[in-house]
Amino acid sequence: MSAATISPDRGLIPTILTAPVRGAQRIVGVADALKKDTDGFYSVIQTVYYFVMGLEGIFGAAKPFTLTLLQMAGGIAVIDFFGDLVGIAYYWISGDFIEDGSGGKICNILAMFFLSGATIGGAVLWLAELGFYSLDKAAAFIGSVPFFGTIATIGLAPIVCGAAAIGYVFLVGDALQSMAKANNSQQIIKSGIDLISRTAHVFLYTVIGATIIFPIAPVISVPVIVLLGITAKGMGVVGFVFQHFNKVALAEK
Repeated sequence: MSAATISPDRGLIPTILTAPVRGAQRIVGVADALKKDTDGFYSVIQTVYYFVMGLEGIFGAAKPFTLTLLQMAGGIAVIDFFGDLVGIAYYWISGDFIEDGSGGKICNILAMFFLSGATIGGAVLWLAELGFYSLDKAAAFIGSVPFFGTIATIGLAPIVCGAAAIGYVFLVGDALQSMAKANNSQQIIKSGIDLISRTAHVFLYTVIGATIIFPIAPVISVPVIVLLGITAKGMGVVGFVFQHFNKVALAEK
């Protein structure tokens, strides 16, 4: 038997040696993309935050670590928040909603309508938290107006959560619509990832809003919020990574 017959595959050893390098390059590429994308990086921080919150509930882990994550998420959220405001304003002012309407993306228009309301409501809550004005005094002032009196009675926070939940309901419809119109397997997978993330967001904001209105015991509400938060934000990260590696296929018309 010749030496050539018993020699191992010449391509096997280089493949084994280079596989870790290629894997590391992919990880570095994703990390760099996340660093440059506020939404993606914010989703990572939020995913870790919900995960650590769950660990605290189970094992009683140190609170300062979660507080640090919350502060980091809060700082990124400010950037993300102003980005959302600019994006929402641009969507309505530039007429992008008209393009969505002509393209049959009615779900996306309705989602943007409700998420715009939720973002503006969140701005009101955030400014009140920073001490720019008293939310109680504002509620007392608008309480005399019939329509706004209901808002003052219920509170703005659960209404913001409700608007966000409804917005994500329409985004679920948009994901289903995208899945039906997909041209390749990558687009179907991306739509499926979006569908899971957006559905989890619907239930997440619904549960958070419910805990504000009703006295739900933390032993019940916190695990549910943690599970939904990890799913919603974690699948958002998965979607970002999948899109990073499949840009060409996802852009196919």
